[in-house]
Amino acid sequence: MINPFVTSFYKITNDPDLTTSIDSIGTPISMFCVGITMRLGSKLSTMFGPFISLTFFVLMAAICIMISSMVPTFYLFVLFHNVGYNLWLGMLFLPPIQNCIKYLKKYPIIVNTFALAGTGLGSTFFGIDNTKCMNPENYYP
Repeated sequence: MINPFVTSFYKITNDPDLTTSIDSIGTPISMFCVGITMRLGSKLSTMFGPFISLTFFVLMAAICIMISSMVPTFYLFVLFHNVGYNLWLGMLFLPPIQNCIKYLKKYPIIVNTFALAGTGLGSTFFGIDNTKCMNPENYYP
């Protein structure tokens, strides 16, 4: 689900018929886009090297986020934030894990544990911070 504050912003600014039930499609789209590009990111990282490919993936993800923050409609926001950003995010996920496993061949389970724990903790802490940034007065959506 897309953050209700984002939905509320677009509802107030240009689409009075927008409801939070409409934005529930955001999470499945995001997960699909992340999953579909993981293998591609791994192959591109092997072909071009991790530094060059990951730098390019991060740059493209940042461009998608920047564009999504400037679009005038909710559906363009979904296109750039939930589709574009998550396509690049999927490419970013596997190459660091593969490179760590390459150097820590005896401990692939530990590498995966740290990667998954870091993903969950990052979402937890940044989610709290993002909510405070987007809604400092704690308004109800």
